[in-house]
Formats: sequence, structure tokens, C-alpha cells
Amino acid sequence: MGFFKAEGLISGWVGKINSFRIIGQSKNSKINCFKLFILMKKIVIFGLGRMGLAILEQLNEFKNFEIFVYDINKTKEEEVIKKFENVNSLSKLSEIIYDALNKLKPNIIINATTFYNNLYYTQLAIEVGSNYVDLGQSTWTTLKQRSYDSLAKAKKILIVPETGLAPGIINI
Repeated sequence: MGFFKAEGLISGWVGKINSFRIIGQSKNSKINCFKLFILMKKIVIFGLGRMGLAILEQLNEFKNFEIFVYDINKTKEEEVIKKFENVNSLSKLSEIIYDALNKLKPNIIINATTFYNNLYYTQLAIEVGSNYVDLGQSTWTTLKQRSYDSLAKAKKILIVPETGLAPGIINI
């Protein structure tokens, strides 16, 4: 089990990051993805549907992360928090998402919600200075995210769009 588990989502992200130019990185820069994930201690996951839950389950195998979750279904969020160690509600820091993220200063924001939210969470990640990953699904949204390249570089963060099922992991 681990980051390089062949069928795992995390291995897909590592492959995606190693295979493609990431928003916020120069064309010639190399990223040691394993090192990148090891350095991350505070993780926020938005969306606790099937994909968000699968991501949480894999990350929770490593006990060196402090994971915060947010879902519009508060009953689901509470069930997940009770089930997993090291998992907290982002809402406990503040009911206002921006304020909670600003207090926490997460190393990475993982957006497992619907693609309609991708631009919103990308902008939040840039504002609070957190790395960002989403599952994609919208070419238009990804093109808009790419326009944030200079903002991501200025904040020294990575924006990794479209790491979901298709396009994403199957393209690696």
C-alpha cells in the first residue's frame, strides 16, 4: 500500500505531476513528487462523495497527515470524521471557508466536488497560498485555470487540474 499503489488515486497524481507541465512551474523544472507529498502535513479535502472518500481512505493510511474535510452534507461529514483518525471538520475552524483555510494554511487542497466548483477552489487555493488538485471534467475550466499560471508562480504553489478518471489517471 502507498503512494505508488498501481490502482491508487495517489499514484495517478504522482504520475500526472511527473508527466505534465503543472500550472505554477517553469517548463524546465523537475518535481520530486514523492518528496512533495511527504512534506505536506495539512490536507483539506472538499467533497466526500465516492472519489473524495477514496482519496481520504488512501491518505489516512499514512498517519503523518492532518486531514480536514468539508462537505455540504454535514451528516456525511460527521460520519466520516467519526470513522477516521486524524480527520477533522474544516467548518470547526470557521463556517466561512476562506477564513477556515486562511487560519489553517493547508499544504494542499484537494477538490473532489463537482467540476462547477473548480475555479472557485482554485482561486481560494491561490489566495491562501495552498497547492491544489482537482478531478477536472471541464476543458473550459482547465483553460481558465491555466490563465492563473503567473499567480500560482508568485505564490510558489502548484495547481494540478484534471487528475480525475477521464481525463486523468487513464491518460498516464
